[in-house]
Amino acid sequence: MKMKRISTILLALLMLISFTACNLDNNGILYRGPNRTPSDNKNRNYIGHTSDTVYFVTSDGLSQAKLNGTSLTDDQVISSNSIFQHYFQGHGWMVGNDIVWLEDNQGEQNYYLITPTTDPVGITKLEVKYGTETTELKTPKYLYRYYSDDYDPYLVVKEEKDSNAVVYTATVEAKAKTLTLTQVLNMDTSFDSSEDLDFNYSGSVNGLLWSTITSKDDSGKETTTTTYMYALPDSNGSSTTPVTVTFSHDVTSEDETPTTEEVTVAPSTIKSVYEKDGYLFVLTSSSSQITIYSNYVTTGNPGTATEGNLTLKELATVSASYNSSFPIYYREGKLIFLDYNISDSSVMYFVDLTREKETASDSLSSGIEAEAFIDLTGDEDDDIYMMTKNHGFFKVSLSSNSVSEI
Repeated sequence: MKMKRISTILLALLMLISFTACNLDNNGILYRGPNRTPSDNKNRNYIGHTSDTVYFVTSDGLSQAKLNGTSLTDDQVISSNSIFQHYFQGHGWMVGNDIVWLEDNQGEQNYYLITPTTDPVGITKLEVKYGTETTELKTPKYLYRYYSDDYDPYLVVKEEKDSNAVVYTATVEAKAKTLTLTQVLNMDTSFDSSEDLDFNYSGSVNGLLWSTITSKDDSGKETTTTTYMYALPDSNGSSTTPVTVTFSHDVTSEDETPTTEEVTVAPSTIKSVYEKDGYLFVLTSSSSQITIYSNYVTTGNPGTATEGNLTLKELATVSASYNSSFPIYYREGKLIFLDYNISDSSVMYFVDLTREKETASDSLSSGIEAEAFIDLTGDEDDDIYMMTKNHGFFKVSLSSNSVSEI
């Protein structure tokens, strides 16, 4: 009888230890359980959408989700072709109802025109050509594709073992099976050479390019200078104007006179770049604070670049921190983004840039990371959709500042 009592006590102690041994953050297993949503490990990579279908690539291949009433269907794999095994920099974008897909295999790149509505899915290899005003890169190496909601996609490319970067627009001719690249920005030649600026490509985020140069003075002291560049589309998107980009914020002097001063922005802090409705947004993250910079940038309109320079002004800050790049969405003065957190709640922020920078938020389960915000119905509907990397789709209500799982 005594042995049985001892066994019961030991069993109880072991059960207690099992609930506390992994309690590294003083919260424990019972705390984490209700706040976690199981991951589906799909690793979704957004391509684009039509009015009723979202296209993306997952670990299973080219996939789609269709609009069904006010919800989206579960992921459906429509092609498992090996070109969609995105081990490197594979990306795609929409051309009408079709997809242009770039297969990147350790620097060897091929472009394809994908017809997702046929059974089986149509896959046609495209020949790459260059526009008449383009200085052809003999061995172009794909760096990053970027796009806005308003204009055709751009491609940032460079030559092997060459520091220069060039931005192209891409045009598809389906019957001729060709993809034509037309140059809109060349970091070496697009700017006034009389300024004696050295544009050595150092990096980019969604179309914002930068050049970081380190120099030494006679005493050996090093100075690092970063120059930012962007290609501004005109009002109809038919051409672009290359500009250098600076950042500023408002300050108040000792005599309470409001002034504007330039801000130094480190490339490592830039996490999101987004162009919508004629506005360019750049979001930075540092010291547990996300800062929103913006300006109205459509060429030929008030507030845009002057003499090749564009200044983005600080509009608002949010107490959040994001270590990786992330998508944002903007409509009629409201900007939204999801602050991803692996161990605590991921938080959606709604920043109203027209009402004293008023900010609302809504919490989701931990580990939810946004891949893209998708507006299937345009500005006619209050709801948009959020695609996540590994937790399916969510519906976002812009009027109520809320998020719900589909």
